[in-house]
Amino acid sequence: MKTTQTGWLTIGIFLPIITFLGYQIFNADSTSLYILTPIIILMVVCLLIFYQLTISIDDKQIKFWFGFGLIVKTYNLEDIKDCKAVKNSPLYGWGIRMLPNGWLYNVSGLKAVELSFKNSSKKIRIGSNHPEEIAKYINQLLENQNNDPLSTVKTRNLRQPIFWSVLIITIVSAGALFYYGMKEPEVLVNVDQIQIKGMYGVTFKVKEINQIDTTTELPKIKLRTNGFAFGKILKGHFNLSKGSALLLIRKNNTPYVYIEYNESKILYLNLKDAMSTRVLFKKIVSATHKPETTKSINQ
Repeated sequence: MKTTQTGWLTIGIFLPIITFLGYQIFNADSTSLYILTPIIILMVVCLLIFYQLTISIDDKQIKFWFGFGLIVKTYNLEDIKDCKAVKNSPLYGWGIRMLPNGWLYNVSGLKAVELSFKNSSKKIRIGSNHPEEIAKYINQLLENQNNDPLSTVKTRNLRQPIFWSVLIITIVSAGALFYYGMKEPEVLVNVDQIQIKGMYGVTFKVKEINQIDTTTELPKIKLRTNGFAFGKILKGHFNLSKGSALLLIRKNNTPYVYIEYNESKILYLNLKDAMSTRVLFKKIVSATHKPETTKSINQ
């Protein structure tokens, strides 16, 4: 016997949120990609797990699983004392819930079957749209058995630790990327080259610098093509009103160092405070042996 319960409430909650957040990723003014991505992944995983609950019963065991089978529970039929149809309190909610005397597993509605065990006082409730039919079928199987009582056996599916490992790795990775994106770039200046370390870092030769200025204004940002953006931190490649550029800046924290290098590439760079930015500018100018200039690049 096999029955499936669809979690329409779960689908109705998660699907619109996932769709909305997915749209925000492609919006140039949206919250950082590195923040939204793990949230979307988590919600997609939750949707794939809790969109349905399937119960499978044979003459040896009762098995049920959520969604595509990441969370699976199995109980030997010989360990079960009896089964009955029940109605849950709305306060119990949906998903996986601890009850005063056991656990509840469901994805929709209030109907469920309740399993009692021979050597345990705990109860297990499994959501179903047809609890009466399931309870009757299980009790018929129990009547045909004559086995010694055994302890409840749960078969732990190996996919559970894999799921939690992937989830933890995803969250840690997203946190590491966020930290890396928020970290101020490290700029190394020597007589031969300029090396900028960090997210979207770049290295170019001093002799490739065509122009270096300071500016108090930034051209209007039209689109983020490949970059990190969170609050005032902008790192990566952006389309500006005056063409494309690499931004490694804290927005509105003037001045910016404007560098044109390798014929047509543009870089805007600044550090956490104005003094540090001016010191960096002087170092680069000194390395290029060009006179210092101050320029305001209008929008």
